Amino acid sequence: MVEKPDVSDTREQRRSSRIETNILVKYIVFDDKGKDTDYGEGRAINLSQNGMLLETRKPLKDVFVILMSFELKGKEVKVKGRLVPNNIQNIQGHNFSGIEFIRDKNQQEAAVIEKNQKSLDTREQRHSLRIETSVFVKYIIFDNKGKAMGFGKGRTVNLSQSGILLETLEPLKCTFVILITMDLKGKDVKVKGRLIRSIQQDATGHYFSGIQFIGNKDEQKSIIVAFVKSHFRNKSKGINTELSDCFLKELR
Repeated sequence: MVEKPDVSDTREQRRSSRIETNILVKYIVFDDKGKDTDYGEGRAINLSQNGMLLETRKPLKDVFVILMSFELKGKEVKVKGRLVPNNIQNIQGHNFSGIEFIRDKNQQEAAVIEKNQKSLDTREQRHSLRIETSVFVKYIIFDNKGKAMGFGKGRTVNLSQSGILLETLEPLKCTFVILITMDLKGKDVKVKGRLIRSIQQDATGHYFSGIQFIGNKDEQKSIIVAFVKSHFRNKSKGINTELSDCFLKELR
């Protein structure tokens, strides 16, 4: 008999009592883009108002999971949840996963950000995960002596813990860049970077510039979180973030 793992719960989960269960459930696992990546069957060991502990034959990966079971009248019941990274254990070949129930979009966005932020925290910067984003930013370019040379607007394409890929209508001819965006509270967030390369794209004629973050680590983390949050806000509201002359003129 396998001993039940000592899985630490979140603060809210600890406040609510856990009920011992032995319920068979089916599950489907989804990534942060809503694509199903795996499915199978498991057993709910215990549950509370906020989540459950699920035992499965294989480890659950990615971010979200839909759990399906049947009530006494034979009606299928579904619930959506997110995997809690700190509540996943493997004991003697048995996999135990803590799952927090999701009730609104804010919880879903928070789960994606948490997953992306964890993926960014790797020792080897060169292999850090690139997160796709599409957020408008302002930029100021500087020469190697720190003198401002110009400014403009662009769009983020992707980012990692170490840098960002920026799309602009004009090539960036500089040494250093300051990127400026707004967080969800309307506050300006700035980060400093060093230009690595600026290459024109044949398909659009736009320029893709690789920028390496420099300076204060807290500022770097703040802007990464701001970019990711803004990306999901734009996506949920259906905001068009395609880079074009007309759209950028409207922003001025």
